[in-house]
Amino acid sequence: MARHSSEHQKNSQLTKLQRRNHTTEVKYQAERKSRNCCLPQALRLSPCRIALSAGTLSVVKGTLTYMITSSSTANDASGPSLVWVESMGGPLIVVPVSALASWGGCTESGLMAGDATAPDDYDRACAVDELAGVIPIDENGAQALVLADEPATSCYLPHYRAFLRWRAADSEAGLRAAADAVLADSATVWEECGIWVSDGPAVLMDSAEAGSALGVEYPDGGMPAEASVPLPAGRWRVRAAQAKVDEGNWVGLVQLLPADS
Repeated sequence: MARHSSEHQKNSQLTKLQRRNHTTEVKYQAERKSRNCCLPQALRLSPCRIALSAGTLSVVKGTLTYMITSSSTANDASGPSLVWVESMGGPLIVVPVSALASWGGCTESGLMAGDATAPDDYDRACAVDELAGVIPIDENGAQALVLADEPATSCYLPHYRAFLRWRAADSEAGLRAAADAVLADSATVWEECGIWVSDGPAVLMDSAEAGSALGVEYPDGGMPAEASVPLPAGRWRVRAAQAKVDEGNWVGLVQLLPADS
């Protein structure tokens, strides 16, 4: 299994805490990846300004405007659009909405970004050594679900109550079809990852972010990545799997099943 490099994470988080923003190029690449779109070669190497609206990507260079349909629109026929969440190098995490204020993320006093001896919330998320795991958030009993192993871009599939992890794929449609196949296959090998207790709706986010930072714009623009996870209150059995469906699609899945059924 892939594991995080402590030195790499430390450097990454130091940069985050010093600037807490991304460059325009990083944000541009993230938008391209999350929407799975490709620019014409003529524009790909030229400076351009981008804007997203109504399911389209507008690329403006001088007076030239080029309209591209995003993958979320193109895939509407095969299912609802998905909200993909990326991390800055660490694990993604699912936090109940009721406990967001208690999640501190990566701090200057933590082990990764500082020289402290006591771990912060981000350190505890990074310590999960399986495909997924459950960690406490506060003294009130709130728990977070960590999507561990590697920082793969992920989304939530409400129909399956599963998190889809983009390990390798040529397109979102191909990845979703591969996920459908893995979830329907009785021979899929699942790893049991504990019991997660949640009191209702949650949020999929970067574990390096503080819950209080969601919805707060970065200094140079852009917002922390997040996706809603509509869930009823309950006890959930967490299971995870990785599968290479074909040469082009390698999926990761973390699924929630009622623990009391």
